[in-house]
Amino acid sequence: MAPAAIDALLLPQEEAFPVLPENWEACRLYQAVGTAWRYGMMGELLGLDYPGVEVVIRRGGFADSPELFAQLQLMERITLDEHRKGRPRKH
Repeated sequence: MAPAAIDALLLPQEEAFPVLPENWEACRLYQAVGTAWRYGMMGELLGLDYPGVEVVIRRGGFADSPELFAQLQLMERITLDEHRKGRPRKH
């Protein structure tokens, strides 16, 4: 997905929620990799498919930087934590 197409999917910052300028590129990347989530056999969310993320970074015109990837991983961890809050623990 081209960067302009990604921007079209996102609400303008003032309409959605505040995002610091230094985090905006990571938010754009998070939106762009929305179809790259991996699920387990029982439907549990496992995390992002990193080879798929790499394709989005490369072909989507994103900066291939360790900082951007670290921001994405932080959002991934938060997403996984939030998703797992509502699921019963297996013993």
